[in-house]
Amino acid sequence: MNLAQHLHDAGRNYPNRPALGYGARLLYDYAALASRVAHLASGLQQDCGLVPGDRVAIVSTNTPEYIETLYAIWQAGCVGVPANAKLHPAELKYILDHSGARVCFASSDLAAAIEAHAPESLERLIIFRSATYDRLFQFGVVEPLACDGDDLAWLFYTSGTTGRPKGAMLTHRNLAVM
Repeated sequence: MNLAQHLHDAGRNYPNRPALGYGARLLYDYAALASRVAHLASGLQQDCGLVPGDRVAIVSTNTPEYIETLYAIWQAGCVGVPANAKLHPAELKYILDHSGARVCFASSDLAAAIEAHAPESLERLIIFRSATYDRLFQFGVVEPLACDGDDLAWLFYTSGTTGRPKGAMLTHRNLAVM
């Protein structure tokens, strides 16, 4: 019950239908988006050395890369850790450290703040639209990794109004039902 299977199937069943736009511009149909996700998932495994269950953070303003990266994380069997782009760098550091994120994807406008406050446990910071990001698409493709509906898909941190942010764990089944 891997959430990425839905996109994979849409790429096969509705290849020419619009899938992702930015503003008024169509970026990808379902076939193209599914292909990008399959390539990126392979890059996560082969270049980043990620294995199922590894945490991968995304700290970004609204960008199309966010969508393809999140689906690639799931396709590779990893766990997405989305973090609010408006958080203070110290709060982001806490989330990156507490979640155990090995890799963090970020929009260019947030990369310097993340880099300056990155915990030692973070192995890689990959900036969207960079040469490093583009290189991840050169490693072939992988099918969505089979997983159980109870496998963790999303580790979302709530606001820290009662102290530190708390990690809310959502499974593939939780998100599919929503």
